[in-house]
Amino acid sequence: MSPSIDSQTYQYISYIGGMIKRRWLMMLLIFLITLMPAMMFSVNKPVRYHARGEILLIQNARVNIELSGNLSERASRNIIPLEKLNSMVEVLTSNKMIRRMIDALEPNIKKAEKEKLFRLFKREIKARVIPASNVIEVTYADADPIRAQKVVNTLIVIFRDAYRRLAEGMGAMEFYQEHFEQVNRRLKVNIGKLNELRRKEGIMDDFNLVQDNAYRRLEELKEEHVGLGKKISETQTRIALLEKELSAQPEYLKGNFELVVNPTLVEMKQKLTALELEKASLLIRYTEESREVQDKAAEIDSIKAKIARLKPMMEGKAVMVLNPVHENIKADIIEARTELVTLQNKRNKANEQIREQKAQIYHLNQLVHKFVSLENAVESDKKKYNHYLGKLDDARFLNAMNQNQISSLQVIETAEAALPNRMPLLYSTLASVILSLLLAVGTLFMMETFRPRLNNPEQVKNLVKFPVLGSISKKAA
Repeated sequence: MSPSIDSQTYQYISYIGGMIKRRWLMMLLIFLITLMPAMMFSVNKPVRYHARGEILLIQNARVNIELSGNLSERASRNIIPLEKLNSMVEVLTSNKMIRRMIDALEPNIKKAEKEKLFRLFKREIKARVIPASNVIEVTYADADPIRAQKVVNTLIVIFRDAYRRLAEGMGAMEFYQEHFEQVNRRLKVNIGKLNELRRKEGIMDDFNLVQDNAYRRLEELKEEHVGLGKKISETQTRIALLEKELSAQPEYLKGNFELVVNPTLVEMKQKLTALELEKASLLIRYTEESREVQDKAAEIDSIKAKIARLKPMMEGKAVMVLNPVHENIKADIIEARTELVTLQNKRNKANEQIREQKAQIYHLNQLVHKFVSLENAVESDKKKYNHYLGKLDDARFLNAMNQNQISSLQVIETAEAALPNRMPLLYSTLASVILSLLLAVGTLFMMETFRPRLNNPEQVKNLVKFPVLGSISKKAA
């Protein structure tokens, strides 16, 4: 090192030594004042007893039974995955397990005390996987050695029973037997409902074909309804035109002699009109192919033939006579109105048929839904039946292993007499000494740092009230 560095180091060491020499009594006093309370706290702190237990998971002792009868890849490689071990640790320290343990240890305490114990156990119970092993270590520290031992042992027993019940099928025989019987009963009920529906409605091999035919018939009825509507509109237009022509024709004409309407012809036309109305009313109740309608149509044709052979006018007195054009137009109007009534009746009948067809389609859709739902339910129940049947066989095998106490979880070490942990006392004592020493040294440095000093001649002059005659440089010294 250079002389300047050595000189600086020497000055620094001299400064520290002088500081300790001047302030050692203060430093010792601060050290003792700080150390005594810390030591009293460490000595009077209650001794905590640690209880420890170990759980071993054995892959070869038991494997999960699969319906296919084949072992999984991990089972064949005899490896317990780390995520399974970590999951077991999480289950072991879960809230549910700790609350079960509290209920087993202290069943009669109040809810507030249970919550207090729960927070204590949740904080102090530790579980971990020992590296490079299948062993889970459970520890708990408490001021009461007996309670520390009971907590660890009770928690291990509760976890062991829960593991065997959930992971190894304890009680699986009764569980699968109950579900198998439920599925079997439901399957029989659904098969009975399906057979009853088939007996009542008939077996439909092709629902789509039946539905297509129903919808096709509905479209035909709608087209017929539209066609009748067009015909009714045309007939109403024709009646309006005839009424317009009728209003343009005079009812009587002048002649040399009286032309009178053939009374027989008038009677025949009136009778024809009455027959047409009767036929229209019959079409409301019957079809055109019915005997009543056909007889009425034959009678109408007979009257029309007679009318065709009769002359419309007869000679009479030379007076005003009826206009034959007017009378013909009037007859055409009557005929058109009769046709209009017939068309309206047909349209009403078509409306009724459309409503009936829609109701039939609705019923058919409901029927298809019932068939499909029941068939799906039966198919699903059959799959569940086979599933639970296989699981029931597996459960019998699991039950046999449980009766022989074959388990993949073994408690290899229970918590015996809990041992006091002396290391925290040693650590706290050592920490108290170091902390007191640092506090004393720190206080000494602060006192030296903030001690008043004279740094320039002006400060000396102000202090002694005399002028400064000269100063010596620190570097020159």
